[in-house]
Amino acid sequence: MLPAGSTRSRRLIGPRREAGIDTVEPLRSGRARLVVNRGITPPWGGQSPYYLVAEMQFPDEATFTAAMASPENRATGKDLRQFAGDLVTLVVIREEKL
Repeated sequence: MLPAGSTRSRRLIGPRREAGIDTVEPLRSGRARLVVNRGITPPWGGQSPYYLVAEMQFPDEATFTAAMASPENRATGKDLRQFAGDLVTLVVIREEKL
């Protein structure tokens, strides 16, 4: 997640928008899904606290674990920390089916 309101957030996303998307094998092979969400003005007004939220959705925990342990993912994470480490929040969650 990138916070809203930072001109640096907007500047970083431009050239880096596609960075890392094709480096994680499950995303390349279609076994995982990437969803990119942009913060918008909420119905109650004000500014969204987030500029961008990217979700990587994996079919199961084994695919997720393998993807996170891959050399490509480690290189992508290192790159992310170097250019936006102070702006990005990483969250790992499990979807609950209701």
